[in-house]
Amino acid sequence: MHHAESIAEVRELLDGTDFYRPAHETIWGALLQLHQQGDPTGPIAVSALLQRQGDLNRVGGASAVHALANASVASGSAGYYADIVARTARLRRVQSAGLRAAQLASDPGSDPEELHTALEDTLRTRA
Repeated sequence: MHHAESIAEVRELLDGTDFYRPAHETIWGALLQLHQQGDPTGPIAVSALLQRQGDLNRVGGASAVHALANASVASGSAGYYADIVARTARLRRVQSAGLRAAQLASDPGSDPEELHTALEDTLRTRA
């Protein structure tokens, strides 16, 4: 969690919306903010920032931040694990787009060409 080189590497691979849990997106945002400011990114610093922002309780408290820090992988593997998160996020987006397309296709008067174009556009973004 708190290795500056890992954050720099992973920042290129992940967007906050790639995280399944909103708490993880919030923690990621705090990590990025600290990293960009050149501040420490350890669990104490992340917890302090989240406390100042009013988000610490929402993410599960300092114990949740520390648990994530303790579960962090070796800095050399960060890209590998970030790729798993990003890939899973892409699959969730495909699943969501498919469900939405099925719903829209069931509407009377749906235009198949418009639906097809909208589905392609949705899948093209952050793919």
